Amino acid sequence: MNKGFSWGTDHRRGNLLFSVGMIGIVFILVLPLPTWMIDVLLSLSIAISVLIIMLISNIKRPTDFSVFPTLLLFVTLFRLGLNIATTRAILTQGDAGNLITAFGQFVVQGKLYHRSGHLHHPDHH
Repeated sequence: MNKGFSWGTDHRRGNLLFSVGMIGIVFILVLPLPTWMIDVLLSLSIAISVLIIMLISNIKRPTDFSVFPTLLLFVTLFRLGLNIATTRAILTQGDAGNLITAFGQFVVQGKLYHRSGHLHHPDHH
């Protein structure tokens, strides 16, 4: 008896998600992205990194996280794609989004970037 749509086995679902993710990375490499999408994807990348660190710190045996090498490859390619996308945006538009601007202001000048778009220097109250 068919109970509706089925993704199939977990192995096939994982292969499908990996394939779709790799196609998405190719699109990031080839197509110019709007700055808001770069911000969203960079935030996603940071969130995935934190999630992976939390998962690794809580596993008991290495075999509990056997997908780690594949995940590491995927995340590395995702970040490489984001690096290319942000570099393209900086060189063509002179802007790569609010996240890159805030990080650059903080690292280079020690300033904090507020949502209002105003820069706040720690020495000025």
